[in-house]
Amino acid sequence: ASGTMRIGHEGDAVVYVGGGTNWVHADVGRTATQLGLAAGGVSALTVDGTGSVVRTGSLILGDVDGARTNILNLVDGGALEADRLYKNCYYKKDKDATAATMPPGSWNNGSGDWFIPFSNGCFSVINANGGVLVPTFAWGWNHIGGTCPPRDPDRFVLFEKGLVIDTSKSMNVERDGYAVHTQPFHLDAPTGRGFAEIVLPTNNATFLGQKYIGPARIRIEDATGWGATAFADFDKEKGKLVGVKLTSPGCDYSANPTVLVESADRKSTFACTFTLVENVSGGLTKRGAQMAEIYGACTYAGTTCVESGTLRLATEKSVAPASHYRAKKGATLQLPGAATLKSVGGAGMVTGGAVTAAGVRAHAEDLNARQGLSVNNALAFAEGAVVTAEDPAAISGSFAKAPLVTATSAIVGTPLIDRDALPAPYTLKFSDDRKTLYLVCPRGTALILR
Repeated sequence: ASGTMRIGHEGDAVVYVGGGTNWVHADVGRTATQLGLAAGGVSALTVDGTGSVVRTGSLILGDVDGARTNILNLVDGGALEADRLYKNCYYKKDKDATAATMPPGSWNNGSGDWFIPFSNGCFSVINANGGVLVPTFAWGWNHIGGTCPPRDPDRFVLFEKGLVIDTSKSMNVERDGYAVHTQPFHLDAPTGRGFAEIVLPTNNATFLGQKYIGPARIRIEDATGWGATAFADFDKEKGKLVGVKLTSPGCDYSANPTVLVESADRKSTFACTFTLVENVSGGLTKRGAQMAEIYGACTYAGTTCVESGTLRLATEKSVAPASHYRAKKGATLQLPGAATLKSVGGAGMVTGGAVTAAGVRAHAEDLNARQGLSVNNALAFAEGAVVTAEDPAAISGSFAKAPLVTATSAIVGTPLIDRDALPAPYTLKFSDDRKTLYLVCPRGTALILR
């Protein structure tokens, strides 16, 4: 498509991308794809499956014309490649204002212009469940360049399969001190209950008699729940709905939400059955040689894995307290300063400040290669810290000792060893200067004389 693709004006609009690369072309920095243009209803865009890509100049969540729910789902390898990604809202320039006279959320561009946010009542959600974000332009993704909370989505949720940020297509330039791949978003764990399954009413004779000409919308209504999306898939030859595609589990649903599938003429609905489960948080994976910077507050609980390049956590709140942190060989995790991490692991580097760790999570890939993590600062183990292994069955046992972690000064504290994951004869040993902690696997023959 060329120009702007707008999803949803009045009522609901659902777009599902389940294969191929789909271009919505626009000049760099200009609107190319926009969810929600009028008050009322839901606009949902889902990109699902490895090899499914939406490429666009900007993806704008909402418009200035009224309250609406706007949802982006990135699922199972589905990718969004975009110059910009932000929530729309009113702004008015005011050159004569000062920080003291500006309302909360106002932003100064450094050239004397103040931008004042106005709430348009839109509720904008990004759901990641194995999906990929690929930033492709400059200034960060909110179209302004710095932190600007009114332009961040209201919720950015990392479900069980997590999120990948891939900077391999980012422009290697900076503007006004902000890296091109700056991510302002608050990456959160999903809360409460979400949908595990929605089932069509195949025991309803009236429903079975319907003749559909395309997929049907699934309506989900609840007093507390939010963010779930689904549609009923379609068999063209039979003119029948053949199942429900759940594109996001959603959060905080009560025990009795209303779930309906529309009739073929959309004039009536049929009740569906469903299963709810407690949500599980996923993690964050950083790919691509360039740096990605996170400066939002993070509450997700899955592993943070830096596979390549650098992941910079810009603020204290950007360090997710429940996440395990791993930097693979050649990759760097950059902290905002001294930080407490649930665990550390990998064969890359941690920079930016002293680390207090509640443990080490070793990986067979690193142990078998005799490679450990380097902390470019001081390291201390918290009381009760434990060394465990992510995949102990894959450890070859061919090494006498393998480094787990090395610091620039003597490591403070001595961790325990998880005997469920690392049974005897595995032991822990420090180097003579205590700068390196090793996992030792004694080998050879023991001769016992009695």
